[in-house]
Amino acid sequence: MRFFLPILFLLLSVSLFAQEKYLIYFVDKGPEIAKSGENPALFRALTSDYISEKALERRAKNLPADEIITYEDLPVYSQYINSLNSLGIEPVRVLRWFNAISGYLNSDQVKDIKSLPFISKIEKVKKLRVDKKFLPAEEKPLNKISSANYSLDYGFSLTQNEMSFIPQVHELGFDGSGVLIGVLDTGFDWAAHDALKTRNVVNEYDFVFGDNVTKNESNDSPSQHNHGTYVFSILAGYLEGAIVGPAYDASFLLAKTENVASETHAEEDDYAAAMEWMENQGVDITTSSLGYSEFDDGEQSYTYQDMDGNTTIVAQAAKLAFSKGVVTVTSAGNEGSGSWYYITSPGDEQNILTVGAVSSSNSIAGFSSRGPTPDGRIKPEVTAMGVSVFGARATVNDYQFSSGTSSAAPIIAGITGLLLDVYPHLTNRQVRKIMIEAGDNVDSPDNDYGYGLVSALRAISFPNIKTENNEIHINKLFADSLLSSAVVPQISLSYDGSNFTTANLSTSDNLIYSYNLGTPGAEDTVRFHFTYTKSSGGDVRVPASGEYKFIAGSDQISLVTGLEIREPAPDDFYLYNNYPNPFNISTKIEFYTERVTPVELSVYDILGQKVKTIYSGTSNQGYNTFNWNGRNEYNGIVSSGVYYYVLKAGDKIEAKNMVLLK
Repeated sequence: MRFFLPILFLLLSVSLFAQEKYLIYFVDKGPEIAKSGENPALFRALTSDYISEKALERRAKNLPADEIITYEDLPVYSQYINSLNSLGIEPVRVLRWFNAISGYLNSDQVKDIKSLPFISKIEKVKKLRVDKKFLPAEEKPLNKISSANYSLDYGFSLTQNEMSFIPQVHELGFDGSGVLIGVLDTGFDWAAHDALKTRNVVNEYDFVFGDNVTKNESNDSPSQHNHGTYVFSILAGYLEGAIVGPAYDASFLLAKTENVASETHAEEDDYAAAMEWMENQGVDITTSSLGYSEFDDGEQSYTYQDMDGNTTIVAQAAKLAFSKGVVTVTSAGNEGSGSWYYITSPGDEQNILTVGAVSSSNSIAGFSSRGPTPDGRIKPEVTAMGVSVFGARATVNDYQFSSGTSSAAPIIAGITGLLLDVYPHLTNRQVRKIMIEAGDNVDSPDNDYGYGLVSALRAISFPNIKTENNEIHINKLFADSLLSSAVVPQISLSYDGSNFTTANLSTSDNLIYSYNLGTPGAEDTVRFHFTYTKSSGGDVRVPASGEYKFIAGSDQISLVTGLEIREPAPDDFYLYNNYPNPFNISTKIEFYTERVTPVELSVYDILGQKVKTIYSGTSNQGYNTFNWNGRNEYNGIVSSGVYYYVLKAGDKIEAKNMVLLK
């Protein structure tokens, strides 16, 4: 018996003190919110302390007025957090978008809080296996190439820039100015490096240790900030004769989200918190050279079937950022030569630009992760040079050649920055579509290259739509320096596909021309092309064959050259999973249609009775997003339970279920 008490104490110690990190989700955001429902004035008042004016401006550009501030933005109810504090549970992360906190719990605490009426669910925060080691340069680094053709000296970074026609865009005077780009990575030794110390870093935060220092600190691994410094320099570096990044004159937010000291493990809640932090500050673009797939030993692993764009926390965070108007970019992963093979999360998210890696000869890198997603979507979307890419080396103020999709993603993020520099009015959906159209594989997209190697010059030259005072303007940049100043470029338009009328374009700066289309009919399809005269003589047609196409009700243009290029989706008609799910008060429902078509989106209860028709009318071409606020046709609040949302499009019907928790 003398051994009983020590053994009992040991067992109790394991129960009381062996803690693991959990996400704790709440049923609502407090009684006041639960009673008020969707109340824009209240929502604005409750979020005014942390959603910046820049974020509101970006949201207003991308979203309807009633979606600028939504339920996800509201603060987590403080009394719920206080109740957990009284049980000895301190929040590590407070995640407004997920209505959750993360915290360390022992087994007894898990049992205790599961019965609390304000807790909806508890799940472990997963420790993710992320390979942040630099891949060796697969090619012998090229000898330094002369930059004599350009006003900037790109040093050894010339090849990676020229692969994507970036110097030509710099020559036109665009460098990312006015754009805010967020980078999520291991840490950043930017202030001590000659190629980075002059960059405009407006804010930085360490989500691993909870401070404002993203370079190495005393409790960091010596290699902690190496990867992030390298990635940041590819995007933003500027030291002539050494390195010039695509969007070197943009502004930047830096988030340290991975702990290299713990053998390259990352935790999902850090990534989600960083995305929320960046979005609230008004970020235009986020880029992450991260790829989460298999977990640490002893942890439950994701499977390929989980790469559906909705399962992982990191994919959900990227989805929510995109829903608020952010352009999201990420690397595809370096699993192409391994047992996993496929893209990693958050690259599985449907709207994120997932980036594969090619060599300087535009051959797919063996390590580059492949698609498709389990639901059949093409991944990656685009590629950039990711083999033997030149970038900054941390600590020693030096440089290196390394390989990986980590090297390719910041190039694509930089090109999106250039595109927004040229056209600040573009929505994030327009940016994503134009980047896809700017690839060199758009005629035959596949799951190795996606839509291909992106040309920055083609991206900024691709026509786009701007709506002002209910009138539609078609914009086109002519980058040809041989454009005749004596002859105005023209647009030829057709509403029936055969009879074209021609009109002069107008310009305000000799580069960007526009045409006011007025207000076309609700279902009009406009096909068009451009012609201009070179100063040396001779007419040029753009595109050389085929037409551009614009469908009224959409803000996107497609290039039709025999094979129509469309948004990557698994079918002409597709209904996505709602998010969040389960939800309280409001959830988003998104579907895709290839063309404008009559649709009806409705909610049914478990007995098959219609609860509410959310929308009945014609769809937009591409993605369509609606909210359901948990109310019926008579604006009454429905009870908790399982509901079905059903989409009818032509003769097709698709349904999915969702859970409302009150």
